[in-house]
Amino acid sequence: MESDDCNGWDYYRFDSLTELVAFCKAKFSIEDAQPFLLNSPYGIAMVHNGDLTNYQELKQELEEKDRRHCNSGSDIEVILNVMAAKLQDLDPANDFFENLCQAVDSVYTRVRGAYAVVGVIAGKGMFAFRDPHGIRPMVCGTRRREDGSVDYIFSSENTMYYPLGFRLQGNVQPGELVYINEHGQMYSRILRQEQFTPCIFEYIYFARPDSIMNNVSVYKARLRMGENLGKKWKETFPTILPDVVVPVPFTSNTAAL
Repeated sequence: MESDDCNGWDYYRFDSLTELVAFCKAKFSIEDAQPFLLNSPYGIAMVHNGDLTNYQELKQELEEKDRRHCNSGSDIEVILNVMAAKLQDLDPANDFFENLCQAVDSVYTRVRGAYAVVGVIAGKGMFAFRDPHGIRPMVCGTRRREDGSVDYIFSSENTMYYPLGFRLQGNVQPGELVYINEHGQMYSRILRQEQFTPCIFEYIYFARPDSIMNNVSVYKARLRMGENLGKKWKETFPTILPDVVVPVPFTSNTAAL
């Protein structure tokens, strides 16, 4: 899509978008920018938030066992190829959601680490899944159009839902796959149930304070962290009064209060 001034990517005419599905990954740098795409089977594109602990092992396994080569250092390319390898082996005459469940379950079996994934499959629809331990957050929202159809949104945080007209529907559960076909019909299934171990750094630093993650207000979580830190200080240094409390970075403002 071209910018109006043709000098960069600072302005886009989003009102010209007519496609049914759009997704992106916001990250700190443009290295290994997402989404990643595979042309076979079907045509699959993915974005993710997370970090794998067995990336190098899986990359080598994919080359030796599945005959699939990963060109980047991005975790999502490994997840994408693991899922695609399983889909490739399944009979396309089967129910597609059942095949997709098996493919994502293969990811849960082979991939270790934290990940929340959103993707599209050409001619099939949109999907989202979250690692079995729920380390990375993922929420879902809906928006009803005038014609009665429903738009879906998946994201790490819900802060943009209200201005975009979406309503928060809840979390994608740990180990859950959600699939929306081209007719807007939603299917979901929890494929794995493991111990729930969400990343505490989402509440400490990553998330916006007005987000709700795993049904917990990030603002209230940070406020309680500050209260507990104050109690700990009084227990450890009962006779010392701090001269100043400095919140660094600004996400700790709530705790510092």
